[in-house]
Amino acid sequence: MRSETRQERLRKKSVNAINYPVSVCATNFTCDGNVAFLIRALACFGGTTMHIIGRVPPYGELRRLSGSTNSIVEIVHHKNPIDFVKWSEKNNTFIIASELTDNAENIHQTDIPLNRNIVFVVGNEMDGIPHEILLNANKTIYIPMPGKGYCLNTSQTANILLYEYARRASTP
Repeated sequence: MRSETRQERLRKKSVNAINYPVSVCATNFTCDGNVAFLIRALACFGGTTMHIIGRVPPYGELRRLSGSTNSIVEIVHHKNPIDFVKWSEKNNTFIIASELTDNAENIHQTDIPLNRNIVFVVGNEMDGIPHEILLNANKTIYIPMPGKGYCLNTSQTANILLYEYARRASTP
């Protein structure tokens, strides 16, 4: 049995936590749980910001589903993909889209710039990443899947991307 509350554990862990210049962008998600799971992954892997294109789930729902980590990750709302692209350009942010396209690079064989602000973009659960973002992304990557399945859930994809980023950033 735990003697500390979730908030107490978060405060304690924050003392030595590492923050990386990495964020995630969710594009018009239909499932509030997927947004909350991305927020939780950001908090766990040292990410700083959750960009949301489209509807932002209610605070209480995000709090419940993210294990209260929504209070330690900044949420930036963008009305549409073009607004997100303009924000990224203005803030000198490197966009990495995770999409199964012909020009996508294998995550294990590509360079991820660890010395600048980057945002991993994951697509809508049904339609993927909007065309406007794919055209303006600095890089498109994919996660190799040797099994019979070909497509991960968006929050699972972001977890893998954030883990890989944190692994590389913490390796001397």
